[in-house]
Amino acid sequence: MKTKKLTTMALLLTLSIIGANIKFLSSIALDSAPAFLASMLMSPIAGFWVGSLGHFATALTSGFPMGGIAHIVIMFNMGITMYLFGKCYHMEQFTQVIRTLLAVAIGLLINVGLSLLCMIPIIGWGVVVTLFVPLTVASLANIFLAILMYQFLGKMRR
Repeated sequence: MKTKKLTTMALLLTLSIIGANIKFLSSIALDSAPAFLASMLMSPIAGFWVGSLGHFATALTSGFPMGGIAHIVIMFNMGITMYLFGKCYHMEQFTQVIRTLLAVAIGLLINVGLSLLCMIPIIGWGVVVTLFVPLTVASLANIFLAILMYQFLGKMRR
């Protein structure tokens, strides 16, 4: 990996760790905005790693409230979310608006829907239903924060 890419990824991971300390509820935080940005700015693979490790930082700073197994599942789901978000965002056959809307929809569907469905056997329906609204709000905040940062960085390059 080239030095510039490695440095950028380390910076985004650092921002994710900082975001892990800005919590909405328990282990729901602003850790994924830099991961969404990594998926857009660098690659879906970079987003996968920043998202996975960023969630680990959030779980660590909140004391693994749902247990280790649950947070390993969430880490994997977070990585998959970032990977597919990045893949959608970089599909050249669509316009920028369509790619962005598709990426946002995929990001929400996986980060909220699939992640919560995977958690039912581990934490139960009651907790999953309780987490739905805060996780949806936090996911939207993280996605739109990442899109704003991406737009800002694009304007700085011009």
